Amino acid sequence: SGTDVVFEQYVTWALVNSSSIAKVLPDAAFGAMPSWVFPGDFGVLREDLPDLDRQEAFCHWYALTMGEVKQLVRGLSDAEQAKVLLWAEGHATPAISGTGALPQLLQQVIVTNTSGDFFGSGRMGALDLGAQGLDTPENEEPLVECVEVWQWRDFKTPEGSVYRDYWVTTVIGEHPIIERRNPVLPYVDQPLGPPIPAENPFVAVIPNPLLDYFWGGSELTPLVALQEWREQRMNQIDRLFELGMDPPLFFSGVTAPDDKIKALRQPGGYLANPQPGAKMEPIKHDMPAEAFQIISQIDAMFDDAAGMQ
Repeated sequence: SGTDVVFEQYVTWALVNSSSIAKVLPDAAFGAMPSWVFPGDFGVLREDLPDLDRQEAFCHWYALTMGEVKQLVRGLSDAEQAKVLLWAEGHATPAISGTGALPQLLQQVIVTNTSGDFFGSGRMGALDLGAQGLDTPENEEPLVECVEVWQWRDFKTPEGSVYRDYWVTTVIGEHPIIERRNPVLPYVDQPLGPPIPAENPFVAVIPNPLLDYFWGGSELTPLVALQEWREQRMNQIDRLFELGMDPPLFFSGVTAPDDKIKALRQPGGYLANPQPGAKMEPIKHDMPAEAFQIISQIDAMFDDAAGMQ
């Protein structure tokens, strides 16, 4: 089924995003198949509880095409179907292309913000990767956002004993479409054995768990400050290099129009001036000997923080 390969990808992106969410659903051929849920499309009632089974409620957002929405609302009355479909058609939009390849935190680390606001510092990065090609999906099919709400509730067996299971509600806009008891792994009361408790189909993959935070810690968090520091130093080095290649000039005793003085900035340009004592001196900006040494030191800190040493 390739579950091992898929799970390896879940762990990889969990190191970046701090967590990955897998939704494991029954499959006729393989028994069960996991599907990836972006952490930004999943929400819990209490982020201070690290265990998903202890959450009283949680939500999973996802998108459907209009054809899938029409299939989903078939059980509603004609009036309700018309109301939901009208809302869905008014809110259906294509997925934004180019946003799914890299998580936002990773984009902040490796892709320069060309607007000049690097992590809110007002500085631009030294390398603009914004124009580089990314393997991102192109989707022009209008999609409708839906949410599936899972909530613990108490139920009673025919004999009157109380058990807990999930009540699942699928919502489009403000319209509850389907409400039902756990459709995936429900509570089962076995006459000849102990009951099978209810479970939800979601698995939180969190490589760096925290005691009081559901989402865990990202491996990129300690790298952000180092990346900003490195970008700042590289900008300064680039600036000094530009000044060394094309230094500003200081003129004394020279009276000439700006266009003639600009001729001195061109290859082969010259300015003849009869004024005695007239001179032109370049203003030199020396590159510090430690300029690239500190870059190497930051890179070593980067490797250490990333666990590469």
